[in-house]
Amino acid sequence: MTPELIVNISSEGRYKVAAKEFTESELAALIAQAKKNNPHQSTLIRGDGASELRYAVRVMGYCNRVEMRYRIAALQK
Repeated sequence: MTPELIVNISSEGRYKVAAKEFTESELAALIAQAKKNNPHQSTLIRGDGASELRYAVRVMGYCNRVEMRYRIAALQK
């Protein structure tokens, strides 16, 4: 089984993968490359409970563009 690509979204709308921060365009490129490298790759989108939904929707859009499956989790503090 392939480990999920985990995208964390902070309350300020910042994107982090493996403790590294990404801009929206960098994140879109990372998701596209991950799918290219592994057709079975999936993503877990973890949003801070205080983050706006629009940030998660953007990540869902990047996943949809490359036909990558994703799951969503909202983290409450």
